[in-house]
Amino acid sequence: LRFQAFRELKVMILGVFAGLRVLMWAVILLVLTVWILGMGMRTILGDNEPEFASVPSAMFTFFRCFTDGCSAYDGTPLVERMRKDYPDIEGLIVLVDILLMILVTVGIFNLIMAVFIDNVTGSQEQRKKKDISDSSDKFEVMFKSFILHFLNIEYNPASMPSAQVKDRDEQMEMMSDEMDELIPDDILISREQFAQWMSSRDFVRCLQDASIDVTSNQEKIFDTLDADSGGALSPRELITGLLMLRGPVTKSDVIGISLKVRYLTEIVEHIEVDVHDEHDA
Repeated sequence: LRFQAFRELKVMILGVFAGLRVLMWAVILLVLTVWILGMGMRTILGDNEPEFASVPSAMFTFFRCFTDGCSAYDGTPLVERMRKDYPDIEGLIVLVDILLMILVTVGIFNLIMAVFIDNVTGSQEQRKKKDISDSSDKFEVMFKSFILHFLNIEYNPASMPSAQVKDRDEQMEMMSDEMDELIPDDILISREQFAQWMSSRDFVRCLQDASIDVTSNQEKIFDTLDADSGGALSPRELITGLLMLRGPVTKSDVIGISLKVRYLTEIVEHIEVDVHDEHDA
C-alpha cells in the first residue's frame, strides 16, 4: 500500500482501525439501550405479545424497529396492532414510539456517527502530521536536487560519500550537506526564473507529493516565500519556505503569527513613546 494509487485505500483501512474503539463502545451503548427496553417490555407485555415473550426476543424486536422496520412476526405493523389491542393507552403507545425513534435513530445513531467521524478524521490528521515530520529530510534533499538541476550544477549521488552510508536518515543528512556545498550562496532566484521552474511537471509533482497546495496558489507561492518583497529568493529561503508550506495550517502556526504580531506591536508602541518623549523634550 505504499504506492500512490493505493493512498485512498490505505486511508480507509487505517480509518477503520482508528475507529474500532468507537465502534466497540457504540455496540455496547446500543446493546445496553436495547437490553433496558427489552427488559421493560418483557415485564409489561411479555405474557400477551409473542414479540416480547422473552428478553432476547424483545431485544431483537426493538433492534428490528430501530433498523429494519417495526413489524410483528406475521408481517403486520407492530405499533398499529398494539394500538388496536390496547385502545385505552393508544395515545401513550404512539407517544412512546415517537420518543424512542427520536432518541435512538436521531440521537444515539447520529451521536455514534459524529464521534466515529471525529475520531477517524482526527487520527488521519495526526498521521498526516507525523508523515510530514518524518519525510522532512527526504523532501529537503529533493528540493535541493531540483535546485541543482535547474541551476545546471552536476550532482552524482553515486560518487558521493553518502552513497556508502547504509542508514537512511544519516544518508539523507549527508546528502543534504553535500548539496549545500554545491549550491552557491550568492545566487538569487527571480520571479521569472521560479515561474519557469513551476512549468516543470516533475517539480510540481514533487511539491504535490510534499503536501504543498500548487493547484490554486501556484502563482502566489513566490509572493508567499518572498517575505521582504525583494523580488528574489536565495536557495536557502526557497527551501526553508517550501518546507514550511507543507501540510495544512496548524494551531501552532496561527499562535506563532499572533505572538510575532504582538511582539512587533509592542516594539512600535515603545518607538512611539520614545518619539513623543523626544518631541516633548
